[in-house]
Amino acid sequence: MKHRLLFFSLLTVGFLFAGTGDLWAGSTGKVNGVVKDANGQPLPGANVVIKGTQRGAVTDADGYFAIIQADPGRVT
Repeated sequence: MKHRLLFFSLLTVGFLFAGTGDLWAGSTGKVNGVVKDANGQPLPGANVVIKGTQRGAVTDADGYFAIIQADPGRVT
């Protein structure tokens, strides 16, 4: 009887955790781009931050940046 109860308990826990993977799948995104000055020249070392968050990046030597794990739906 104890083995049967243990089996069903583990089976139930397995189903609970197996179903939660879909909740987090694809829940973050990536924002990337290039920062240029008024003359169209790239701006290396510029800070780019998503407004209202602490997520950000610094542009590389060619002005390109990438912010990963961005929350979806935040467009400001």
